[in-house]
Amino acid sequence: MATRPKTAQPLVSVILATFNAGSFLRTCIASILKQSLEDYELIIVDDGSTDQSHKIVEGFTDRRIKYFCLPENCGVAQARNFGLMMASGDYIAVMDSDDQAHPRRLERQVAYLNSRPRIGIVGSHVIKAVKSRHILMKYVDNDAIIKARLLALNGSALIHPSTMIRHKTLRDLYINYPGTKTDEDHHMWFLAAKRGINFGVVEEPLLIYRRHGKNITSEGSLDAKAHQARKGPLRTEILSHFFPNASRTALKQVANLFGINRIRNKKFFYGSEFSDFYKTIDKQSSVLGESRTELKKIINWALRRHF
Repeated sequence: MATRPKTAQPLVSVILATFNAGSFLRTCIASILKQSLEDYELIIVDDGSTDQSHKIVEGFTDRRIKYFCLPENCGVAQARNFGLMMASGDYIAVMDSDDQAHPRRLERQVAYLNSRPRIGIVGSHVIKAVKSRHILMKYVDNDAIIKARLLALNGSALIHPSTMIRHKTLRDLYINYPGTKTDEDHHMWFLAAKRGINFGVVEEPLLIYRRHGKNITSEGSLDAKAHQARKGPLRTEILSHFFPNASRTALKQVANLFGINRIRNKKFFYGSEFSDFYKTIDKQSSVLGESRTELKKIINWALRRHF
């Protein structure tokens, strides 16, 4: 890949938000500094850490690192938004402080976006690391399927720290992360979908995605139940766009199919209102570019959990 003049702005801005992740942070930063594509800046936003994170970051002397410390813990969404404000690259690569990037991650995703001007957000396959186990998670390079899978809110569409985004697209369409405690990535992706952005995937594993008890979205976290409960309103909103003529009652009932609690009163799902709703999966044309076939699979999967 041709290099640009050293005086030019970086090609890629890697945004790494971190909070008390000192046990993983050194490995994460090192994985970025080993990238085959060297034309980048690494923006580290410390979201009010109280551990030794600052000492770990200060132990690196690479001039591409730009380190910012927020005065207090503001939440990962605001930390990432601060990183976006500081970014100057053509592309934004998202990174979590407990993950590791493949050495060619930036190179492969930049090449993908350069060859596909209609794609605004690209992810990749990831290797999920759970203790000593490593599991390959594959994703489909298909915009329509990715958009349909946003409904599930379970990581089946994309894995956030595997994504790279066109910076100009975010600026032009006024897209950033909402100040939510849950699924700020899905909120942002759904906003992007509503504004016409297309999604893609480099079908190679370009990230080691670490899962552990300290993950905000971990089933073992202290906030796990509240985290799952907060997904309901977003699922209802997504359904309202995929099914614009459905009643609010139908939207909420279908959204509940994806929750962690078993549905006790199943009367609605045996009635005519749900029957009419289900028929519109096939009859309703695509609204945001989503695959209606994939959407039907997702809703059928949710139904099978309860019936």
